[in-house]
Amino acid sequence: MKENKKVIIDSSIFKMAVDNAFNHIIITDAEGKIIYANKAVKKITHYDPKEILGKTPAVWGNQMPVEFYKKLWKTIKIKKKPFTGEVTNRRKNDGQYIAHAVISPILKHGKLVGFVGTEEDITKQKQIDKMKSDFISIASHELRTPLTAIKGFISMIFDGDYGKLNENIAVPLKDIQLAANRLIELVNNLLNVSRIEAGRMKFTLTDFDISPLVKEITELFQPISKQRNIQILSEGKTKYQVFADKEKVREIFNNLIGNALKFVDHGKITISMKKINSQKDLIFIYVKDTGIGIDPSDQHKLFNKFEQVSSQQFGRPQGSGLGLYISKLIAKKMSGDLWLENSEVKKGSTFAFSIPLSGTMRSIKSKLQIKSEADQHPDQK
Repeated sequence: MKENKKVIIDSSIFKMAVDNAFNHIIITDAEGKIIYANKAVKKITHYDPKEILGKTPAVWGNQMPVEFYKKLWKTIKIKKKPFTGEVTNRRKNDGQYIAHAVISPILKHGKLVGFVGTEEDITKQKQIDKMKSDFISIASHELRTPLTAIKGFISMIFDGDYGKLNENIAVPLKDIQLAANRLIELVNNLLNVSRIEAGRMKFTLTDFDISPLVKEITELFQPISKQRNIQILSEGKTKYQVFADKEKVREIFNNLIGNALKFVDHGKITISMKKINSQKDLIFIYVKDTGIGIDPSDQHKLFNKFEQVSSQQFGRPQGSGLGLYISKLIAKKMSGDLWLENSEVKKGSTFAFSIPLSGTMRSIKSKLQIKSEADQHPDQK
């Protein structure tokens, strides 16, 4: 047997490593007064480490809402848990910056003796993300108008508004119509991604019984499912009072059922719901199909932007690779989530999502989060 040997790090080497770390690092006492600051503090805040000793991080902070700091202090001092999040701070002589901050309590025999905080300056990263988001939004708006016009003209040609349609033109014109519809769907998805990532997608949260919505959605898909000899049905109890945006929940359902229909050649799609004892403030909704399933090597791609499980899609309708990504973001915004519950090749897949039940603490939290985001972005739509 190999003997485990403890590696002892010289304290001077440890201090040198912390002093020269890329990220800003400070250590405070239990009241938040700074007792140590490394060299990166000056690089990020422009304050010399010596001039902030004995002071609190409010020297470069105090740029966030009061509620933010109350929550932060409660987490690290009362609950004695680490706090992670994005913060806006101010440099000594050069305006604001955005940082990814991690603040952890230092405990000695269970007693709080101080805090260690790190910051990574992500201002440039956030600016680049905003530029990309703005570009997508502008480009999508510019594309949507001509695409809608193309779609309208094609419909008029099919309706005979320009005279009798030549049969030789009908087939390629149908292909053009399908391509235009796919482009419009892509543009709309790009706009949704841009809005939701920027916090500019509007959510209207209400209490509602989810049962009529499930019935409405299953009836909506009946024509296409009957045409393809696929059953769409719901199992078990569906009468649950939830707190969410009904139209956004409908969008999640449409995406999951629409995806299932692409990959089911026969059999059925089943919607079911249940509560789980360990998470009583949520309702869990499952969309199960008897389709071709998803290979384990492809499952990690499912919720990535623009990624598709192409190896399984040969001969199948192609999408934008944004549907599941958007649906997951929407579920998370409503204090829920969306995931692949299970999948087996040639046997089918089960996707699941969760949303808050009415009158629960999670529904209250969801309401506050949505309101806070709406207050920050009054231009939501």
